[in-house]
Amino acid sequence: MNKSELVEAVAAAAGLERKQAEAAVSAFVGSVMDTARSGETVSIFGFGTFKPTARGARTGRNPRTGAPVKIAASKGVKFQPAAAFKAAINSKRAVGKKVAAKKAAPASKSPASSAPAKKAVPASKVPARKAPAAKAVPAAKASATKAVPASKVPAKAAPPAKASATKAAKSAAPAKKR
Repeated sequence: MNKSELVEAVAAAAGLERKQAEAAVSAFVGSVMDTARSGETVSIFGFGTFKPTARGARTGRNPRTGAPVKIAASKGVKFQPAAAFKAAINSKRAVGKKVAAKKAAPASKSPASSAPAKKAVPASKVPARKAPAAKAVPAAKASATKAVPASKVPAKAAPPAKASATKAAKSAAPAKKR
């Protein structure tokens, strides 16, 4: 949710016009920033606490060259949500409302298209299939089969060589004389 969406939500929830809601949101954000800038903690009951933090100056390292670099002192803010905020986020009712709203929104889809699509499994995650075990031939049948000479058995085709391998082989071979 960005600021304009927050303004729209505040306007709808409070029954205000958009300009009034925008002024209220801007006033809230400005007040929190001014108070934190002055070094005070901002606590909003049921929402959370904004605590200003300070980091001292220090020496760091440039990751590329390894040279020491001076890092200036800086200020920041930490937000710690209140227990009520955490409970609201983690409650099953709040999650159920969002899920029900998401399910109700795409009413124009047909039931067949609303089924979740199967995700493709990467080839590296698929287990390799084992070749079926060769059946044992009984000794009586093994002797009855004819032996085929090696010259009659077709040779297996070699897998296609990579282009770089064939270029290397050609350059290594002596040139023919004409």
